[in-house]
Amino acid sequence: MSLVPHDTAFRSGIAGEAIVGVCTKLLEKDEPVTGANFRPNKRFVDLLHRVVAEHAPYSKGLQAAARQQGTGWVFLIDARTRTPGGEVPPHDIIGAFEVRDGEVVPGSYQVNANHRIFSSDGLFKLEPTLHEQLMARVTKADTTSQNGTG
Repeated sequence: MSLVPHDTAFRSGIAGEAIVGVCTKLLEKDEPVTGANFRPNKRFVDLLHRVVAEHAPYSKGLQAAARQQGTGWVFLIDARTRTPGGEVPPHDIIGAFEVRDGEVVPGSYQVNANHRIFSSDGLFKLEPTLHEQLMARVTKADTTSQNGTG
């Protein structure tokens, strides 16, 4: 499974960081991908968290949450969650940032080891700005790999 468009993948291949994960077995016709038969790619997961750590603090939503929080931690919630305004399951929390005096503390990002890239609700989802940043990095990783520099 990858975020790289299929025409690009068939034409140029896929960089390791651009592979979200793999199925752990050959699926039968019409058999869905599930959390039980999907294994995330550590290189992609690491890339995802680097993008979040670098770009989420500048997200308007996260900044607003930090101002409201005042001091403590703000959590980056996976946009696929069914309960964004309620109790969010641990596997839908991507990570957290420390907040002091209503501001996100630079370099404070903590990865949630319980976050699942793929769950019964499908593939992870980022807010649009973070998704764009991730896609730019996936595309860059893919291009770097194709040029033999990655």
